[in-house]
Amino acid sequence: HELAEKDRLLEKQNVELDELKRRMELQEEFFERLAADDVSVATATGDISQLYGRRFLFVGNVSDFYPELRRTFPNSIFMETENTNIKSVAVDAVVLLIKSMSHKMYYKVKNTGVLSDVPHIYCNSKSINFVFDAMVAGMNAGEAVA
Repeated sequence: HELAEKDRLLEKQNVELDELKRRMELQEEFFERLAADDVSVATATGDISQLYGRRFLFVGNVSDFYPELRRTFPNSIFMETENTNIKSVAVDAVVLLIKSMSHKMYYKVKNTGVLSDVPHIYCNSKSINFVFDAMVAGMNAGEAVA
């Protein structure tokens, strides 16, 4: 009986260890994307008209860094804090604005099941034109890292 109890405890610890490893991998991925070069683009080179009418989940502080996104995509969802409820959102893509988001926001998006089947577009720039180009590339490719 004592051995069975120790086996259960060991199994529980293995599950916790696997979860911690998964979270650490997500954190390392986030840091790699954050450390990537900040490339600025003077003008948008892609045709953003193909993005109109689509619904996006923008993750990051849009109000301070990208106010144009609210005007350009009024039907989209803007997750500016980790308290935003995204459990049942229906979007065409998730746009992760790495320079203006927190770790908690990243983990919340990664752990939300309904968002696992939509493209994730990573933008590591404060240039709105670069964000537009990354969105066009991401919608054409299914997922983009820019």
